Amino acid sequence: MDEECSCFVCKRYTRGYLHHLFKSGASSGPQLLTYHNIAYMMRLTRGMRQAIIEDRCVHVGFACCRECPFLCTHILVGAER
Repeated sequence: MDEECSCFVCKRYTRGYLHHLFKSGASSGPQLLTYHNIAYMMRLTRGMRQAIIEDRCVHVGFACCRECPFLCTHILVGAER
């Protein structure tokens, strides 16, 4: 599903197969997507936690505010915007 993701769902299933599960109404489709979403949120949180420990800017959105002030949602740790 996502080439950069190392969760069980992305390693084992294709997007096409997951699409098929959703279209057919199989309960495993939403379950697998939920597993992937939780794995993504855990990776994101882990990265944010590490950035806070290292006193770095924590990017939650796209690029840094200096590059895209209207698209970026981030927490700047230890400094003002």
